[in-house]
Amino acid sequence: MTTRLFFGRQLPGTVGESRRVVHVFKVPPGEEIPNQLTAYCGVVLGRDELELHGEVRGMPCERCLREAPTPAPEVSEGGSPDHEESAQANDD
Repeated sequence: MTTRLFFGRQLPGTVGESRRVVHVFKVPPGEEIPNQLTAYCGVVLGRDELELHGEVRGMPCERCLREAPTPAPEVSEGGSPDHEESAQANDD
């Protein structure tokens, strides 16, 4: 199952710059973003309090990074390409 994520931090002027960390949020089902969002760290923020990003921009929230799901490693049938190249180099 795929979990879509987005990133956001509090708007400038709402908190001190050192507290404007980038939180990780699960993209809710449907097209509309709800009025309140809960980050993986547990902080609840209003949609109008956030600048939303498609990537991490700035200092990330460490707790969000620990709690958010990580991408599953992709495994190919023949092993990794790096491994195959090094095996061929050793055969030469």
